[in-house]
Amino acid sequence: MEAAQRASAELEGVTADRDEVLRDLEKTEHECEAAREELENETQAFRAELEGYEARGAELEEALEEGQRMARKAAARHQRELEVRNEIHAAALPALAARTSACEKRAEAAVVPRRQAAVPKNYASGR
Repeated sequence: MEAAQRASAELEGVTADRDEVLRDLEKTEHECEAAREELENETQAFRAELEGYEARGAELEEALEEGQRMARKAAARHQRELEVRNEIHAAALPALAARTSACEKRAEAAVVPRRQAAVPKNYASGR
């Protein structure tokens, strides 16, 4: 009988150990489930944040492309303006050259009589 009591006591001890292990296992399962849910929530938050960054990146790329298009248009417009100015200046050059030549001729014509007037009369006659 004593052996049966010892076996019964040993069985109770093993059962208590088993129950404790099962409680620990259940506690661990709850902790793992909570950790998994937290990880899923963090993953969803990260994905949402990533999608936001991707959307912002797409907006910035579009803005960059628009800025580049505007810069190309402005550069082309500026180039056309320069070409028009160059054409205007090139067209004005012959007229400006003619006016300059006319001014030089008038200046030469004005200088010659002054030189002649500056020479004394008796010097001009050889005396």
